[in-house]
Amino acid sequence: MTGASNIYGSGMLSLGMSFSKEQLVIDNDIIKMIRYASKGVAVDEGTMAYDTICEVGIGNDFLSCNDTLGHVDNPSKPRVLNRDMRPNWETDGKKDTVDYAHEIVTDILENHVPEPLSDYALQKFDEIIARAEARMAEETKAAEAARDELEKKQSDSALSVSVETESKKAYAVTADAATQADFESKARECVNKFDVKGCVALANDAISKGVDLVSLIVNGFTAGINDVGKLYGEQKVYLPQMMAAAAGMNNAIDVMKPYLAGDSTSKSLGNFVICTIEGDIHSIGKDICAIMLSVGGFNVINLGRDVPLADIAKACEDYNAIAVGTSALMTSTMVNQKTLEAIMAERGLKGKCLTNVGGAPVSQQWADEIGADIYSENSSVIVEKVVRALKSQA
Repeated sequence: MTGASNIYGSGMLSLGMSFSKEQLVIDNDIIKMIRYASKGVAVDEGTMAYDTICEVGIGNDFLSCNDTLGHVDNPSKPRVLNRDMRPNWETDGKKDTVDYAHEIVTDILENHVPEPLSDYALQKFDEIIARAEARMAEETKAAEAARDELEKKQSDSALSVSVETESKKAYAVTADAATQADFESKARECVNKFDVKGCVALANDAISKGVDLVSLIVNGFTAGINDVGKLYGEQKVYLPQMMAAAAGMNNAIDVMKPYLAGDSTSKSLGNFVICTIEGDIHSIGKDICAIMLSVGGFNVINLGRDVPLADIAKACEDYNAIAVGTSALMTSTMVNQKTLEAIMAERGLKGKCLTNVGGAPVSQQWADEIGADIYSENSSVIVEKVVRALKSQA
């Protein structure tokens, strides 16, 4: 109504975690009605029908008048609604909105023939594809050059991209239990209030007060982001608030990273590759797990998000990883965790490199089904579970 030109989320269910063709048809009809209403009502001599009103007078109807017949087809006519009489509706099987939507979906899938693209459109698509391929070739060349340069600089121990151990700063926990609890409560509150600057200020203050930073992350910032995530799932807050909360937590963790690296003289537990699975761009939980693993003694190679499956397997080989963790936040992308298991087996990495899966739709049942070695439901248990699995493997 206010002039928005884009409607997002048609056909989506569960905040985009799943999709329904029937819901898409229903949403399409709703959008049609919105568009019709947003055009407003034309007010002119034809639509006012002043002469007809005078002619019909009080107590009569306008159903058979030419003005009515001339405009009766104008309003939006949703295909998923039945305005027939009740006896006819009951005879027709008492179909509801979803039933009608399903019939439309079936008809489209079975009978729809898309119109072919024009020669002009095909030419433009070819031009777009050619430009994209050229750009991808340049990016691939640059990436290969960067990888070669990185490999030249690598020592026998793999590079940890999550925690810069060379910039590690000495840190000792000195805060008492009451101070610790107060900081954790304030951290949770800052995230719940989407206070990005407040989160950063609190992190700096926590460092100066000798607060246990690992506990602050788990019981403060992470607890806060879990609160916001729950509200997001209940549609009580929306994406901008969720992003602000995540930014506050991530910025606070960036401040604390140099103090989380641990003792550089202690022996590393091994290289752990972590990423968000191909097709998925969510990274909050994965990044927290990366921090916890670094603190726990692993060299963490954080590949980022939406990482191709082949690149994940190659990283496991290149870094001689003892474990790989993948996160999936959507049912449509968690299937790639199953495909990765097959790729790992094909390359002979199963048994050498443990596989850890996690994410909102992921469960122990799913991990068992696809053959994953570990299921970590959150960042607070991942280190313990991976260490336990490594000991049982030895």
